[in-house]
Amino acid sequence: MGWYHLDDGQFLFNRSAKGFIWWLWLLFMAVVYSPLLFLAYWIDTLYIPLKASGLVWLAAVLIGAAILYAIIFILKGVVIGLRRRQSYWWIPLFLICVAATCILPAAIVYPIFYWITGHLRPLSWLLSIAFGYFVYGQYNFLNQRLPFFSAPRSL
Repeated sequence: MGWYHLDDGQFLFNRSAKGFIWWLWLLFMAVVYSPLLFLAYWIDTLYIPLKASGLVWLAAVLIGAAILYAIIFILKGVVIGLRRRQSYWWIPLFLICVAATCILPAAIVYPIFYWITGHLRPLSWLLSIAFGYFVYGQYNFLNQRLPFFSAPRSL
């Protein structure tokens, strides 16, 4: 098997490209979870003074978003349990969860898509709906799957 020689310029380019893609993915996931971040920020403005340090604000928003994320998944468990018991109370909870976690990010990115597509309204709506569907796939409220975890593989 032969060896590939990368000079310093190529190595630096590869490393920079991977870092750039990583930051784009991080920004994308921040938009996916933006309702949780916005709501955590709004709640923190009620309790933390505006003169507090930036690190205090960052930590408070991240901890608040993590707590809200846990609350969403508690509600997901309630939705699944009510659905299995064949109670129709799961429908309003499901709609609240979907509106808060899927429709709001799609509405947030709609102006961005509208600007990128050159003010083509149907294409912007299509891209926003596709983004909302992707966000729903991250939460998947009617399934017991946890996000970011794969099912155990059988040997």
